[in-house]
Amino acid sequence: MFVDVSEYLERLSSIYKKVDDAYSEIADSMGFSCRGCEDLCCNNVFLHFTVVENFFLIDGFRRLLEEQRKEIFQRAEEYNRAYASTSRPVVNLKKLCPLNFDSLCVLYEYRPIACRLYGLPGRLTSPVRGTEEFRGCWRFEKLFPESGKSLDRTPFYAELASLEGELRKKLCYYQKYKKTIAQMILDEKNPDGLIPRNYDFFEGY
Repeated sequence: MFVDVSEYLERLSSIYKKVDDAYSEIADSMGFSCRGCEDLCCNNVFLHFTVVENFFLIDGFRRLLEEQRKEIFQRAEEYNRAYASTSRPVVNLKKLCPLNFDSLCVLYEYRPIACRLYGLPGRLTSPVRGTEEFRGCWRFEKLFPESGKSLDRTPFYAELASLEGELRKKLCYYQKYKKTIAQMILDEKNPDGLIPRNYDFFEGY
């Protein structure tokens, strides 16, 4: 079965641009940036819940040089072993993301929405959970303890959810999805692990 996902990736890129613009508007107005940060947010565990973001990240991964991909595979295996052997890894695991080289993400343009929103305080409203509030990173709270600033994540996640729903319907894929970036990368080596192995997704772009 051939499924061309290029349209979905283009639309996701458009959503990401809106996220980046909204983030920059608040950050720039306050003079907030990651420069000089004593910590690396890439040491935190981020879980990702959308298939379309998996495709987008892997599209970027496949554009890297072979030697770099091999090293990332090795790092992803090490990360996954640590993740599997850590109690409550989202809380307790502090290990650098396999995509981080010299304190920089090698797939920065392809990083998921959770990575893009990290740093600024935010809020998210849903019909089920109501409004949830998210704290800023430690650096933001240290610099701006009484800022009152908050980035509304709701419109971006609403667009992402709609796009994800369309893609899943196209693929007839309705399983729950929750993965780290390391797990996304490792699925490239697993014939049964990544959805595109069952379709000719990537021939479309």
